[in-house]
Amino acid sequence: MVDGLFDFLRLFSVSFSLSCRWVVLTVTWFLAAGLKWGNEAIEQKSPYFHGVAWSIPAALTIAVLITSKIEGDVLSGVGAHVPVSSALHVDRFVNV
Repeated sequence: MVDGLFDFLRLFSVSFSLSCRWVVLTVTWFLAAGLKWGNEAIEQKSPYFHGVAWSIPAALTIAVLITSKIEGDVLSGVGAHVPVSSALHVDRFVNV
């Protein structure tokens, strides 16, 4: 149980965190290159960017853990993931 939970936290939470950080990087690039914001203006917004990049994956991870919608996959070797058998769960937790 603990190994599966660790796999889930490692794969689900970290992958969402990386995705959110990629979006934040894209937004900051747009602000700097497209709207000609200076480094100081972007740096003032950095606490908000970090908050978004960590709070959204944390909230989704907690929501999945609370609802107990975690499955294991023997063939891929992944200990735990959000099941794709139910379209409703995929829409809630994966396609955000």
